[in-house]
Formats: sequence, C-alpha cells, structure tokens
Amino acid sequence: MRVFLLVARSTFTEIWRQPALLILMFLGALSTGGGWWWREFDFGENEARFLLNFGGGVQGLIGALFCIVAVAQTWSREFERRTAIVLRSRSINPFALVAGKSAGVWLVAALFVALSTVWLAFLLSGKANAGLWGVFWAETIVRAGKLALIAAFTSWFATYGKTATFVILASGAYLLLGNLHGLIDGQQGGGNVLRLLVPDLRWIDVVVAPEHFSQMTQFVGARVLVLVVYTGIFLMLASWSWSRRED
Repeated sequence: MRVFLLVARSTFTEIWRQPALLILMFLGALSTGGGWWWREFDFGENEARFLLNFGGGVQGLIGALFCIVAVAQTWSREFERRTAIVLRSRSINPFALVAGKSAGVWLVAALFVALSTVWLAFLLSGKANAGLWGVFWAETIVRAGKLALIAAFTSWFATYGKTATFVILASGAYLLLGNLHGLIDGQQGGGNVLRLLVPDLRWIDVVVAPEHFSQMTQFVGARVLVLVVYTGIFLMLASWSWSRRED
C-alpha cells in the first residue's frame, strides 16, 4: 500500500505541475456547458435534458482523451529517462506500481469531472426535476469510474508498447471497439471471446429515464461492479506485462 500511495502521489504531482495541462483542463470543464449556447435549437428534448446530454458527452470525451494521453506520457517518460530500469531493479511490486500510476492519472481526471460537474449542476439549477437530477448524479459516478477503466487498459498497452504513439492509437482503438461492442458478432467462438475481452462501454453508460428513478441504485451498482472487475483485470494484465518487459 505504501508503494501504491507514493507512486500515485508522484504521478499526480508530475501532471499537476504542468500549467498548460491545467489550463486545458479548466477550459475543458467550461466546454461541458457549451450546450447552453445551443439550447434554443429544437432537438426533440427539453432544455435540461439537452444540457445534460451535451455536457456529459463532452465530459466523457475529454476525460477519456486525457486519461489515454496522460498514461501514455507518464510511462513513456519512465522509459526515456531510463528510470524504468531502476524501478525494476529495486523489485518494486509490479501491481502497486501500475495501480499507483493509473490512480495518479485518474485523480487528475476525477478533478476535471468534479469541476465540470459543478459547472453543469449550476447550469441545470432551476431547469431539472428530481428524476433528472438522479440521472445526472448517476451518470457522473459511472463516468468517473469509466475513466478509471480507461486508465487501466491504457496502462496495459503502455507496459509493453514501445512508443507513446502506439499506446495512444491502441488505446483509442480499444475504446472505440468498446463503444461498438454491440456490433461484435457473438455467434462464433472468436466473437464470444472478443465480447468478453472488450467491455461493453455503451451499456456501462447510464441511460435511464427519470421515471425509473427508483431503479437508479440497481443500474449504477451493476455498472460499478463491471467497472471494478474489468479495471482489476487490466491492472493485473499490466503488472504481468511490466514484470516481463525487456527494454
């Protein structure tokens, strides 16, 4: 646990010391409220629901891009500075190292989610009913958990990828495949295996009508459980890959 906390703090501090990244994070949080400028258009939804869908989509996209790029960058620096060899020579627990670096990136992403959530809540004040507020908080919780999953599978690619470009492209492709999970043919053996290896990210996104507010806990609990399981699996795969990597 001590190694995990030290690595997480070090990764968080490394990212936090980059002013340009912080400015982009702040601008990204503000952009989640961009739907306010388009609210007068009739998209078949009421104003509050449109603001929620627009803001949630932007929040998820920016958060995913940040996690992928940040994880790829932090691991790439370890290899460029040759500190990866030092970490391995000291026999640091691979799982604690991988989980700590993923957690450090996720903490920064969670701050972005918190900041943008406060901004969206301000825009929704006085426009959303109790049911829509329930959907808002449920989707926010699941979206934050989804970013932890993205950081975990990006770490898996990063522990054996030779370049940051490969890690970013591979993670982006995997993320896209997860969102297109329903198109994977499960009638054949290979399709069934692929459907297990790739989490259904579209299903994970909470889409519950306000009238189903009483079932919100069940929806969120099921998705959080899937996120925890897949995140743990990818962190174990990343630690296994790291322990066997040859530089």
